Amino acid sequence: LCLESDLPPDTLSRLISQLDHPRFKINYDSGNSASLGYQMQEEWDAYGDFIFDIHLKDRKKGSFSLPLGEGDVDFKCLFQCIRAYNYSGPIIMQAFRDNNYIDDLNGVVKQKEFIFTQFQASL
Repeated sequence: LCLESDLPPDTLSRLISQLDHPRFKINYDSGNSASLGYQMQEEWDAYGDFIFDIHLKDRKKGSFSLPLGEGDVDFKCLFQCIRAYNYSGPIIMQAFRDNNYIDDLNGVVKQKEFIFTQFQASL
């Protein structure tokens, strides 16, 4: 059971620890965290060992989803955290979508390329 929460890092860490069951995990959503103004490294330090899956998304603080790289998510830090915590679970591209199907497909390709570039830059 994965929890996707808006709780601050320390509160979510306490909650998942109190549940005290190996099947309770966290779904980390990079865009939601950026929108709430959380510091990514602080989040991973608080509960990185409990993260089961990751939603890649980009948002500005207090705003809606944007194409990857146009919001406040620090993707370099994200990939560094993934490596530091030896994360090997699912990474789901829950990125910005366009209303026009063809533009949406082109956008997905650009966002995929952005992710690969960010991943390589974090090595």
